[in-house]
Amino acid sequence: MRCILFTGILALLILATGCLDLDNGMTLNKDGSGTFSITYGMADKVLARMRTMVDLHEELATASAGGKKEEPELLRPNPFTMDQKKLENEFKKYEQHGVKLESITQCSREGWQYTTLEIGFKSLSNLAKTDFFSDQAFVLFFPSPVIALTKTKKGNYLFDLSAPEGERREETESALTNEETRELVDPLLEGFKIRFGISVPGKIISTNGTRDKERPATASWIYDYAEDRKAVIKVQEEHMQVIFSGKGLALAEVLSRPK
Repeated sequence: MRCILFTGILALLILATGCLDLDNGMTLNKDGSGTFSITYGMADKVLARMRTMVDLHEELATASAGGKKEEPELLRPNPFTMDQKKLENEFKKYEQHGVKLESITQCSREGWQYTTLEIGFKSLSNLAKTDFFSDQAFVLFFPSPVIALTKTKKGNYLFDLSAPEGERREETESALTNEETRELVDPLLEGFKIRFGISVPGKIISTNGTRDKERPATASWIYDYAEDRKAVIKVQEEHMQVIFSGKGLALAEVLSRPK
């Protein structure tokens, strides 16, 4: 139980907007290709704190494995390492599958580190199969996101993005509800705000997200701890859905499953 709470606390430290500013956006084109952008920032002091916690987690994991050194999940190549070389090398292996890191920009401002990744993909299914997208808990706030793009009986398309049922959601909820950890994580989550948006190649017919008045083919979801104390849990429970017109489109259907 203590190990689960530790992992949950660490995940919440990463997600807290007191330490993290995160904005994800996806554009799906008429031919099924598209772009996926990630803009995020993390405070220098929180990066240092996170590394300390990761080191402790590594020691605990190694001890549990009988002395065999274990690599913490958070040290594997991911945006939060803020290491441009590692990110570039990670994406090179995806280029043969039509997924390319188009650009990466980094800057430091007022005690924060900011990184923007622009990722191009030839097909949604190939993007979903990359280790970066499916194995990391950082891109869409939960591990192994499930993407589905299916054609409806009326000839329209349904886009669905969700998190699978699993351990990470239980860890987060446990860390938020346990009396021992609540006092620690609650102040960190003040100001927590995460956004995901998608632009589709057809007129939006319905969505459970918020439509953009200036861009009618765009929908977005915002999780704001200031307005909803369950925002951190909801972001892991949400099915982000958009039904859009299939007129003139012949998109390949996609269903990615968690590994």
